[in-house]
Amino acid sequence: MPQLSSESVPPYSATESVDPEPEMPSQRDSTCDLSTCIGEPDVSPSITQGMSDDDLDAFVSHLPYKAQIILYGNWQSLEYDSEVNAEMACICSLYRKGLRYDDIERLFNSYPGTGNYQELRQKDSIGASWYLRASYDKAIEWLSSNNSPIPDICEMIEQWIWAKGWPGRTGSTDRAVYIAHIRIVERAFSLIHAASVRDIAIRAGVGPITAGRSSHRLCRKGLLKLVEKSQGGQCMCLATHSASRSCWRRLDVS
Repeated sequence: MPQLSSESVPPYSATESVDPEPEMPSQRDSTCDLSTCIGEPDVSPSITQGMSDDDLDAFVSHLPYKAQIILYGNWQSLEYDSEVNAEMACICSLYRKGLRYDDIERLFNSYPGTGNYQELRQKDSIGASWYLRASYDKAIEWLSSNNSPIPDICEMIEQWIWAKGWPGRTGSTDRAVYIAHIRIVERAFSLIHAASVRDIAIRAGVGPITAGRSSHRLCRKGLLKLVEKSQGGQCMCLATHSASRSCWRRLDVS
């Protein structure tokens, strides 16, 4: 996802890449003419126009899992280092699902989100609108130059992970470890990803030995495929496997 922040962070390596970070738009005062500082208005029809609040809640429940988490204010459970980065990730996710600016603005106005936009809105509604539109335009720009299907695949797999039952004593551990792998895939923009046991353990909230054993169980289940293993046994190069194949087919990716 693009990251909107006042600090520049270089991209991660192929091992685990962070998204390119656009510049933070400067703050405009309340007299700013929005027509002069935002992009062209969308001509796409609004999806949420005319929806009641109850209908909107039902609509949100069918959005990508990560977008729901951010909209409902639980963004800190995800791996974003700031509120603005989480907002940008949410905008990208919503845009990929067909929502346009009017829809996204209504969702940001209706749900707590990270709190950053709501705080700006309370202080200066026009400045907040400019900020949201600038973020939206930056997200479209980033998506147009980074049209990899990997983010869509990761969203599909993560929704599948949460919908799937994970029975047994190790079920919840395997789910957490698999999600950790998917988060690395999303940042690396590659299904084949280098994942150290220690990194997986930290992300999943388990010990290194547990993370290694869980990763091997996921391999046996066909959810991961071990491509290469280091001599020291600490670094595994894995490809998300059977769950991702159906996602590739659904996305018509050869």
